[in-house]
Formats: sequence, structure tokens, C-alpha cells
Amino acid sequence: MIIRRVKLIGADAHGLIEQLTRYTSDVGCNIITLEAESVPANHAGYDLFHARLTLWVPRSLSEAAFKDALSELGEQMGVDIHVLEQGGSEDSGS
Repeated sequence: MIIRRVKLIGADAHGLIEQLTRYTSDVGCNIITLEAESVPANHAGYDLFHARLTLWVPRSLSEAAFKDALSELGEQMGVDIHVLEQGGSEDSGS
């Protein structure tokens, strides 16, 4: 297993954690830590949801496939999902 950190951010909505954790479970990941909060985004007119997960990812799941699938999932959910680099900074996607 490989340890990866994932960040989700977007408009708060019912079922965000359920959808994300269902995907991670389906591909064989194990959640090590999960932190989530909803904060007022007064400038946007809705609450902003933040989640950070630390996952054990199977070695059989390529880094590119994992990132692509999470990005696609984020698009379907209407949020941004990023795999963070080992140092914790966001992946630039390049």
C-alpha cells in the first residue's frame, strides 16, 4: 500500500463524504484519517465544505488512474478533489 493525501473542497451538499468514501472503498483504499468541516462562505452565499483524507492506496492502482478517477468523481459531485503531493502541497495537475 502507498499512503496518499486527498483534499476535497466545494459547496456543502448532502452525501459528499459518502460518495468519496464509497469510491475509495471500491478501489481498495483504506482510510487512515478523515477530517471534514463546513464553513460559511459569505461571499459565495453558501457553506463551503472541506475534507482531507489520508489513505492507504493499493500499489496495483496507478497514480495517474487514481488522480484521474478522483478528478472525474469531483466533476460529477460538483467539487474539486486533489491528490496532494507527499510534502502536502496541491498537485499542479501537470
